[in-house]
Amino acid sequence: MPASGSYVSCCWDMVSSIYFAKMIPPLMPGALLNLESYRGAIIQVSLVEGVMAVMLIALSMTGTVRYRREQRIERLAGSDPLTGLHNRRALETEAPRLLGMATPACPGALLLIDLDNFKLASDLHGHAAGDGLLIALSELLRSALPRQSLAARLGGDEFVALLGGMGHAEVVALADSLRERFGLLATQRLATPERVTLSIGAVLFDHPPRSLADLLAQGDRALYEAKRGGRDGVRLSKG
Repeated sequence: MPASGSYVSCCWDMVSSIYFAKMIPPLMPGALLNLESYRGAIIQVSLVEGVMAVMLIALSMTGTVRYRREQRIERLAGSDPLTGLHNRRALETEAPRLLGMATPACPGALLLIDLDNFKLASDLHGHAAGDGLLIALSELLRSALPRQSLAARLGGDEFVALLGGMGHAEVVALADSLRERFGLLATQRLATPERVTLSIGAVLFDHPPRSLADLLAQGDRALYEAKRGGRDGVRLSKG
């Protein structure tokens, strides 16, 4: 019966030789080592010892998995969990780039969007039905907004869209289209004593605003006017 240390060493030598044998084909100098099966990448190697290859694989696996995990965490941290749109944190991070592009020749706009009678629909049909309306609006925003834009859910039933390179007439047309399309969609989905619609406060600007907070405050005042004017409407403000 071999000593305990010798026995462990013997087992380790056997295991090492098995793994080393499996590594021999891809370890030829200049060969392409395919690490996709290890959740890694394809790299070219010119190695002297098999141990170095094992270390490379371990580093590739660890680095790639960690990078993907960090990317996923970053995406989740900036996304609204229900709709998948940007959340307020991501909006505050991304907005300055878009706002800074505004010029008289290439104006921008903010749409502050709120659902009318949303609580009534949720109370009558349940929170799942209410969540369905929020998701439907987020999908509508994704499909309707131009490429140079940014959409986010601020919280509850309030959304915001930042638009670049759009003039007065285009902004009004887009806001009215969103309002009409969502109103039809909500009516088809849920029967409520009062229709679930959109009120939108729009702010137009042809130069970079002082801050996103100032722009949201202007949008909030325009949205209040839309609500006070009977809901299901659009009110504009010039930044």
